[in-house]
Amino acid sequence: MRNVLTVFIASPSDLAPERQRAFDVVADVNDVLRPTNWAIELLGWEDTLPGYGRPQALINRDVERCDLFIGAVWRRWGTAPATDSLFSSGLEEEFSIAVKRRDRTPSPEIWVFFKKVDLAQIADAGAQLQRVIAFRESLVASKTVLFKEFEDVAAWEKMLRTYLIRHVLDLSSGSTRWPQGPSEPASVVGSNAPCEPSGTATPGAGDQLAKLAHSLAPAFASGDLDEVAKSIDDPDETAFLAVRVFLLSVALVAASRTSASLMPPHELNTLYRYRERLLATDDEMYVLFRTLLADEFDVSPGWFWLKDLGTRAIIVRLLSVIVYDDNSGARATSFSVLRGAAVPIFPQFRESLLTETFPALPAQVHDEAWAYLVDVATAEDVKTLGRASGTWLESRVGWLQAWLDAGRDLDQFLPKSPDPQFLSNPLKQLIAESIPKLSDPSLGALSSMPVTDLSEKAAAEMERKRPGPASGAAGPRRRRRRANWPSLLSVGPLFGGSPEARDADDERYERLGRQSSDELKLALDWYSLDGRISYQLLTERGEISREVVRADINHGFQRIRESSDEHLESVFGPAAAAKIRQDFAELHDFIAKQSIEKAIAALALDSTRDDVAVARQLLTNDRTRSAALEIIAANGDASDVQRLLEIARTSFGDDRITALKGIRRLASDRLATAKVLIAAETRDMRRAALALVRDVDDAEVVRFLKELLSHDDEEARLTAVALLRMRLENAQLLELLRDYIGKGTYYYNVVTWLDRLLYAPEPMSGYYATKLDGELKEVMS
Repeated sequence: MRNVLTVFIASPSDLAPERQRAFDVVADVNDVLRPTNWAIELLGWEDTLPGYGRPQALINRDVERCDLFIGAVWRRWGTAPATDSLFSSGLEEEFSIAVKRRDRTPSPEIWVFFKKVDLAQIADAGAQLQRVIAFRESLVASKTVLFKEFEDVAAWEKMLRTYLIRHVLDLSSGSTRWPQGPSEPASVVGSNAPCEPSGTATPGAGDQLAKLAHSLAPAFASGDLDEVAKSIDDPDETAFLAVRVFLLSVALVAASRTSASLMPPHELNTLYRYRERLLATDDEMYVLFRTLLADEFDVSPGWFWLKDLGTRAIIVRLLSVIVYDDNSGARATSFSVLRGAAVPIFPQFRESLLTETFPALPAQVHDEAWAYLVDVATAEDVKTLGRASGTWLESRVGWLQAWLDAGRDLDQFLPKSPDPQFLSNPLKQLIAESIPKLSDPSLGALSSMPVTDLSEKAAAEMERKRPGPASGAAGPRRRRRRANWPSLLSVGPLFGGSPEARDADDERYERLGRQSSDELKLALDWYSLDGRISYQLLTERGEISREVVRADINHGFQRIRESSDEHLESVFGPAAAAKIRQDFAELHDFIAKQSIEKAIAALALDSTRDDVAVARQLLTNDRTRSAALEIIAANGDASDVQRLLEIARTSFGDDRITALKGIRRLASDRLATAKVLIAAETRDMRRAALALVRDVDDAEVVRFLKELLSHDDEEARLTAVALLRMRLENAQLLELLRDYIGKGTYYYNVVTWLDRLLYAPEPMSGYYATKLDGELKEVMS
């Protein structure tokens, strides 16, 4: 008799692909298991037969009989299976049935899988994801049900196939162990972490905790938390009490050294609404400090409570985090702050920091720790580092010594061809900004480095500095037009602007560009493939005046055509010339279009206001639009803004970039134009909107920026904060913060940045100002 493992799979609707793949996996696994006399029967709601009764109850029958229950969750939790249900989702009810069965009997085995969620989504989770997070935390707390994470459908398929095969093989050998380890334990604070009071407690913190305990007394007496809300009878007071208790709980866990807990963003932002009421203890202050440092997504406000810390106190706490903390984000930020403030390693800590702390840092902190050393380390520091052999720093000490020997001077350092893998990110940024000022040896060394962005910029700068070739260096050559005519007549399919034709044009441009102007004039012929490129090169060299070029465009290059016809007759006679012209009769429009394309490209290289009129006529032609756009963007006027807006909406790539640059330069009503652009769905158009109002300082722009604080684009909100900071005094920013939090809904990153700008003490304020300036520079670039 064949053995059957009955498996029930439960999952919300956002895992439909994984659910379908599970059925495919079971089919494959059954093929593998055929020789073992085992098979898997996979059940789900799809297999429930229609019948009378509550739909979920019909599904639950399969849960009651399964041997293995698999729950899979991502971002959705689901909806209640009935209006009067005790459960918030079908998954919860199915899981509850499975757990209760397992409490009474050895069956079913219970596996739970979580598909990984982006940290940014976790930091600002909605109601559905919050339930998923709570479910996961309950599993960690209970330590009774094991779970695993997976990245995507492919990882899910691989994991599920492996576990099912192993599980059936274990069953066939008499084992029922699920072949995987438990969920990861909560991180543990190092035993050397400081836990003594730091002297930063808010006066009255003890009294507030006493009142807190008194408020909880009804719940202690009855065991019912509803009693607390009933006794307070104030929703705001209840909310404050809840988050106040939460902070205390996190601090107690951290003080016990069993977990390096942080305040979650939702609870912290709720607490911030009552910021003036919080009287925090030392341990709570340390939790808040660590939480702010570890805030990778700019969603954790709280400097209001730490605003009175002095600079030295902040530095000491940053060093404490670096040495003792186990949160990589907090440690990395601490290094960044100390680097930005140019805080050196204190001599009394040098030995322990450089020979013990730095070598033991986790990989996630290496980049920021190294950037700190590159910017701040002294010769004595490097000497001490040399004694820390056998660590991730060992191969870098010589590089760091060379950097210091060069006096941190790029022109002294780069020609030595330093190993580019040790360039810190801030140093790369410094090099990129310094390229126009670097010496030729530095540019040469940089252009050969395998750092694409920097090497390309260095090569471009070297090319820019290189003097152009003389136009008449080569002597004239005899014209050989006859060979070109059949070549032109045979091109046919390439007339449409195919990649092959473009490549041929590039090759021809490069070849002809090596010829003298006299040779190019000889090649300037209506019927020659080289003719149009020769025209372009002569225009670029100034051999054909811009006035003549514009006239040629407007008259369809009739001048060139007539000159070429005269030459045909002089060389071949009237009859032969007439035959050639007849052969080309159908090509004249194409030749004219190609000639216009080359001519406008030449004008665009160094365009003037006089070129705009002809450029406007060529915007609708795909082959001439890019060059025409460049001319209008550089030399047009406000009347061109509307057509540039339309091109920005409907084009992509370089054309959109050029159109947006033109809009930024030409718009007369910058605010009105910005309002049009900010409504666009693309980030580059929204960036152009923000750039338009950067230097406009009036009440209407301030009102516009305040409205952007509620925009659904994170970058738009952050840029609005940066621009408001440039326009408003601190008292106005404080009023803005109060009004913003008073709204029904608001964004955490706005509150977080306003909190940082208003309350962060030095050196934190300098760090945040630099970070915000960097964000603004990126948007405005």
